[in-house]
Parts: sequence; C-alpha cells; structure tokens
Amino acid sequence: MTQLPYEEEQAFHTLYTFYWQKLFVFVYNIIRDTACAQDIVQDVFVSLWVRRHEVSIHTTLSRYLYTAVRYRAINHLEAIAVQHKKLEQVYWHYPLYDNSLQEQQAAQELQTIIHRQVNLLPARMKEVFLLSREECLSHREIAARLQITHTTVKKQVGYALKQIRAVTPNP
Repeated sequence: MTQLPYEEEQAFHTLYTFYWQKLFVFVYNIIRDTACAQDIVQDVFVSLWVRRHEVSIHTTLSRYLYTAVRYRAINHLEAIAVQHKKLEQVYWHYPLYDNSLQEQQAAQELQTIIHRQVNLLPARMKEVFLLSREECLSHREIAARLQITHTTVKKQVGYALKQIRAVTPNP
C-alpha cells in the first residue's frame, strides 16, 4: 500500500475546511434537513477524494462543488417526492381499515365521491390524473406519453386534485 503525499492530504483538508460550512448552508437552504444536508456535503467530498485522480474539472472548483451538492440535493428531493407519491398511491387504492362499521362506510362513501368526481373531470384532465394515480406514472412520463409539457401535466393533476378536494368532506 502506497502512502499518499502529505501535501495531497493537507490540500484536501484545507479544501474541506474552506468549503464544508458554505456548502452545508447552501444545501440546507434547498432541502431544509440538517442531517441530510450534512450527508450530501460529506458524500460529495468523499466522492471527490475517492475519484481525485480521475476527476476532470472544467470550471472553477467552487462551481464544481456547488453544482455537485445542488444535484445531490435535487436528487434527494425527487426521491422524497417519489416516496410521497407511493404513499399517496397506497391511500388512493386501499381504503383505511377499521373495525368500526361506521368507519368502513365513511371510507366507502368517500371513495365513491372521489370516483364520481374523477369521472366528471374533463377528458384530458381525467386521463392525466388517472395515469398519475392508477398507473403511478411520473409527470415526465405522462408528458412523454401524451406528448404534452411537464408543466401541463403538473397543472392538470393540480386542478384535478383541487376539484376533488372541493367536494370531499374534511376528516
């Protein structure tokens, strides 16, 4: 096992010390989670250290580091969004079970109201909404399938949810 030159380790330590706090604050402002922000910054530095002999930086080091943590923060937020969507799918497809007959009837009535409201949506909005909720497609996947923009899909799903929530009773 070869020893790394002391200067290489010292340079990396200096870089780490100089940027860690700045990058942490930057990531924290994006994701608002201290532990995850720390992990993201740490992961970027570990990756940089591991790949230090292979990495080719075509911009300033500062821009490289900020871009790396920004992408990891975005990936983190997207992963959370997917997780929330999966939980929503479970809620959408499987009613809450309770031993109470009243609870079961209320859940059944709510599902009936929701399905009735979905059937009243304009055709394209209904199609987008059902692709999102029943086929669990992402907004990007729906946009590609229907050849519409991601923004249109997002708005259509939002409008559909707004109309459904307008007629459903609050718990």
